[in-house]
Amino acid sequence: MTGATIRLRVTPSGVEDYTPATAVVSVVLPGVSCTTDRTGPTSSVCSQMFFFAARDAGETWVADHPGVAILTVEEAFEFARLRFIEPARRALSQA
Repeated sequence: MTGATIRLRVTPSGVEDYTPATAVVSVVLPGVSCTTDRTGPTSSVCSQMFFFAARDAGETWVADHPGVAILTVEEAFEFARLRFIEPARRALSQA
């Protein structure tokens, strides 16, 4: 939306760095499924996950996308860790 470049460095332990410091991420809320288009894949995660250089740009985009929220980069990492990474690790350890 803004054309700004967003850079981030993420490790398995967390977000190490990102610019701009005002960057935010859109995430699909649990229990919501979004379709990118009539022929595209249905995804509960990536089809509506975008980075925005500033919260106001993200909030403008989210206004037209129900079931999607704006989180800080750190919040988005924690959301992904709790929702997807930890359950996958548990499942793999039980296999």
